[in-house]
Amino acid sequence: MITMPGLPMFGHGQLEGFEEKYGMEYTKAYKDEKVDQDLMNRHWHDIFPLMHKRYLFAPVENFLFYDVWNNGTVNENIFAYSNVVGNERTIIFYNNKYERAQGWIKQSCEYAVKTGSDENDKVMVSKSLAESMGFTYGYNHYVIFREHRSGLWFVRRSDDLINNGMFVALNGFEYQVYLDVQQVVDGTDGKYFKLNELLNGSGVPDLEIAWQEFRYKDLFAALKNFVTKEFMQDIHALFSSDSSKEFKLENKEPTSLKKVLKSAKEAALAYYEKENEFALEEEKLVSENYKKKAKSKKSESSLEPEQKFKAFEKCVEYLYEAYSAPEDEDSANNLELEISSGIKSNEFSAEILCAFAAVASAGGENCKKWGYSRKLSEIIESAGFFNSEMRNNFIRIFESMKISNLNFGTSGFVKSTYTVAKSLVDSENSFVLTGANEYNGVRWFNKEKMDATLWYAFASNCMTSKRILREQIFRLYRTLFASKELAEYKCEQFTEAVKPVKMPAPKTEKAKAKKSSVEKTDAEKPAAKKTKKDSKSSKSK
Repeated sequence: MITMPGLPMFGHGQLEGFEEKYGMEYTKAYKDEKVDQDLMNRHWHDIFPLMHKRYLFAPVENFLFYDVWNNGTVNENIFAYSNVVGNERTIIFYNNKYERAQGWIKQSCEYAVKTGSDENDKVMVSKSLAESMGFTYGYNHYVIFREHRSGLWFVRRSDDLINNGMFVALNGFEYQVYLDVQQVVDGTDGKYFKLNELLNGSGVPDLEIAWQEFRYKDLFAALKNFVTKEFMQDIHALFSSDSSKEFKLENKEPTSLKKVLKSAKEAALAYYEKENEFALEEEKLVSENYKKKAKSKKSESSLEPEQKFKAFEKCVEYLYEAYSAPEDEDSANNLELEISSGIKSNEFSAEILCAFAAVASAGGENCKKWGYSRKLSEIIESAGFFNSEMRNNFIRIFESMKISNLNFGTSGFVKSTYTVAKSLVDSENSFVLTGANEYNGVRWFNKEKMDATLWYAFASNCMTSKRILREQIFRLYRTLFASKELAEYKCEQFTEAVKPVKMPAPKTEKAKAKKSSVEKTDAEKPAAKKTKKDSKSSKSK
């Protein structure tokens, strides 16, 4: 009833599974009944989320019933209907019998449409499923949708749904509610074509993850051989709080950073070889003229595996040096000490930063596209180090990789600081980065998320940047941190504190033309004639 037009109502005790039925005249319950927790949990999982979407199910303007056909006959036990509101579409099936049932829907049941003012001025019409849903023909058109109860996503070719309709198979009293029904156009990578072929009608919890696991399986295999469970355990041992500088994990001999890096080299070179292959393929997909771009611009695939491994070594060595740096009195201005204290206070941050260093050569965009925030989190968790914010910390690092490309010169530092501050609270990922949210017309940030993002952005960029740039990144970190402290958790105050005094407005073509015409007019004006008074004054001078 929740998914149909009308007003769904709940009886007393229905949610809790009570047997006793009584009306408003009863002053108390006569049975001491316990809440059926399984039934309550099912309401929370199945029913209540649908109640939040009553706006999609309640209207009748686009509501349609369908006959379910199987071997030339209509199965009257299956209720099939759809609805559309704006850009949201839904398709619902329910088997009202114990026996398993299946069939196809393609054409809706007929319904009356008024053609005039008279009572009999109406005509019976019917719509196809494709027409009601807005599906269109196209060799690269696909329909994706999510089944509410199981949470699985499905892919179908638009042409198949238009020509054949939609198939359904239900067990006794089973229902299926399909939400987020949308038609997509496949890209040059053939993502939905391949997913449709691989899934062959079955569903997956996440289409993007399913695509990544297929598309980048060779890359992921090389990464897992490089950043292994043992590698992460060694990193954890090295960055554990111990004064001996050589640390020991359970049932393992003491290790050193040189040994750890040397043992990883062979697998690392194989990974970087594979990374270059995939980075080059990504460049091909982005542009048909990729060869010209590769010559004019340094790309992620231009460095040799040996160079990438040396860069990785330097990152990890610098991080270890910073961690091992002795404390001094001037701690507030000590870059390495700030990194060291952050490693000690942020759980498994050393593991996260070292895992990032392994893939930093791929570039931020590729790391996001290849799903490295998920993959690296899985690898670290497999080594026994779990943190609920781990995936978000990788997202924070990948998003901040562009910082080192900003202008930190005398004239550009203020503008760059403002650019970073705006991206933290006003970007697509601002909720993950800073917890930015709006309440009562004010945009707020979350202190813990902001602190984590600022530190990981600072530490990761220092780790991958040249020494000359590290001080500027540290200066940026301190400026943003001070702004955060004074902002009272308000996003606007956070950005206003670092906003340049006057942002120069870009000159338009109209303004340039106006200026040139004024200059031209001034040049063409004849010189003013001298008066007698002017002549006398000039003589006296």
